[in-house]
Formats: sequence, C-alpha cells, structure tokens
Amino acid sequence: MITSQIQIQTTDAKLQMRTSRPSMKMEQGPADIKIHKSGSDTLEISQEAATLFIDQSKAFAEANLKPSTQLAADWAAKGQASASEYVAAKAQEGKQLTKIERGVTFARLAEQQNQPGPPSSTIAYMPHSIDRVKIQVQPGKLQIDAPNSELSFQVTPTPVKLDIPKWTITQQMIQKPSISFKVDQA
Repeated sequence: MITSQIQIQTTDAKLQMRTSRPSMKMEQGPADIKIHKSGSDTLEISQEAATLFIDQSKAFAEANLKPSTQLAADWAAKGQASASEYVAAKAQEGKQLTKIERGVTFARLAEQQNQPGPPSSTIAYMPHSIDRVKIQVQPGKLQIDAPNSELSFQVTPTPVKLDIPKWTITQQMIQKPSISFKVDQA
C-alpha cells in the first residue's frame, strides 16, 4: 500500500502601514470696524442757585433790637403812659389829702408810697417761640441737556484661512505570502 503524505507550508504576508496626520492650521486677521457718530459732543449744564429767605424781625423786636425809629416811638409811648400814671397818682393823693379830717395823715401817705412791692422774676426764652423766625427756601434748578447722537458700526470680517493637509497612509509589504506543497511517498 502506498501511502503518501502532503506537507503544506505557508508564509503569511506582512504589511507595514505608516500614517501621517499633519495638524490643521487656521488663521483669521482682525475684523475691519468703522464707527461713525452723528450729533454733537457738547454737554450743556445750567444751574439756578437756591435762595434762602430768613425774616428775624419779630425775634429782634422781642429782644428789643428794633430800628431806632421804632425804639423812639416805643419810648415816647412809655413816657406818655408814665406821665399819665404820675398825674393820676398825684390826683389820687390830692383826693386823699382832702379827706384829712377822716384821719389820713402825711405820714400814712408816705408809708403807702414807700413800701416796696413783692420781688418779681421772669424766665423767658429769646425768641419766645420758633414761629418768630420765618424761613423760606426756594429750591434751585439744575438742567442737563445731552445731545441726541447715534453711533453706527460697519464691520467687515476678514475671511478665515484654513490649511488642512491630507492625511496619508502608506503601505509596504515586508513579506510576501507564499504556499508550498511537498509530497512524500512512502
């Protein structure tokens, strides 16, 4: 009996692959911007000062700080009142002296006139109240006029420059595949 044997020998293929992936580059310059302003650049400010009116005439009058004409008129009125009181007092004394027969003597009249009155004191505030001083405030005014101006923008973008190199893959066969047969007959 003849027997034969087949030997098969194979060699695998070997491939070498190289990839190249260069980086992408992107550039863009600044945009061109044009700004236009219409209107005025001036700002107008006007101001009217506040006014303060203080009337202290009533407070000064209470403190006896009156104008000289007013003081002279007041003193004249007091002098006239004092003269009238003196005349009335002397007239009263004369009436009492006419009644001398009823026991009224000069000594009693002198005693009545020379007796001191009770002491008096007064505590007062100057001015007597706050309403004696009149205060009036007229507020000031502030006006600001800003011009109506408008801004307009014109923007021109610069294009983007892209550099995208191709990726490459190179293949090289390092070893070729092979197959061989050997028949042995025994």
